[in-house]
Amino acid sequence: MKTSFVLLREPGQPLWGAPLETPVAGALEGNGSGSLFHVHPFNGPGAVYALGHRFEGAEALTQARAAHRELPPLEGITSHDESSYKLLVQRAVDACRDGALTKVVTSRRVVHTPESAYDSVDAFAALCERYPDAMVYLLYREGQTTWMGASPEWLLHREGSHLRTMSLAGTRPAGALGHWGAKEKEEQDLVTQDIAYMLRALGATDLTVDGPHVRSAGPVEHLCTWIEGTLPPQASSWSLAQSLHPTPAVGGLPRARASAFLKAHEGYPRGLYAGYMGWSTGSTARFYVNLRCMEVGAQAVALYAGGGITAQSDPQREWEETEAKLQTLRSAIFAR
Repeated sequence: MKTSFVLLREPGQPLWGAPLETPVAGALEGNGSGSLFHVHPFNGPGAVYALGHRFEGAEALTQARAAHRELPPLEGITSHDESSYKLLVQRAVDACRDGALTKVVTSRRVVHTPESAYDSVDAFAALCERYPDAMVYLLYREGQTTWMGASPEWLLHREGSHLRTMSLAGTRPAGALGHWGAKEKEEQDLVTQDIAYMLRALGATDLTVDGPHVRSAGPVEHLCTWIEGTLPPQASSWSLAQSLHPTPAVGGLPRARASAFLKAHEGYPRGLYAGYMGWSTGSTARFYVNLRCMEVGAQAVALYAGGGITAQSDPQREWEETEAKLQTLRSAIFAR
């Protein structure tokens, strides 16, 4: 396999003709046609690669490990400690209470320096085990840092004219008892309404909204609403994904004001975190929001997590939520 590659595990459905829930590795080549892999950061332009030779199952893991070369150093440091992150959240809460924002998603990056070397492909396998319902990936592009993660969130799934996506917002510890709080319900409703509005503006018809339901994501669970509809014949999957991104589940509302708030106050570049990636072949496409992810360099690993903030948010609880989201990523690296 060529050096640049993506290793993927999509749960519950066949991937590129492989059996259900089987890891698949695909070589990433220059621009082309046919089967394509798309990578888009949170901000800035994305990249599209032709998917070359593919391997399945254990052979995919072996080929990925053999192709994984030396990495460049990881740039950047930990973005926030507990006090500075809670201050960021409080600024977001104040902006929501003042009416400047309805919701904004704040995030943070934590940089770790492992005491001993570890195998990124082993970490990928650990994420597959810990996140059975997520899209798990490892993305290696020669000369760049490696990214990997386990995303529970669809941005866009398309089969011909049929579109399916989700509104994923509202978080609590997995297995929590009792009713969901007002803040989580409000957050979920805001995201659902905005995605439905955007899809109609993009020409989707016959929209149905099903939810919210509870969706498990490792140590936490989310409120999830499924949204389905019919696309116009001329709709481009890549253009649809670009128009939907960033959804309020990773950016905020109003979209432009939330983006301006993050540029002014978040204080670090997100890179691929909260961007999206996925593959397309003709009129079939699957794109996922890049959550629960890490960036791996020669000397360090950066972990990323965030949470949706509204006027009802509590900074201490928001800090604890990001800690819970980071825990499974830490265990994939250090519990070995």
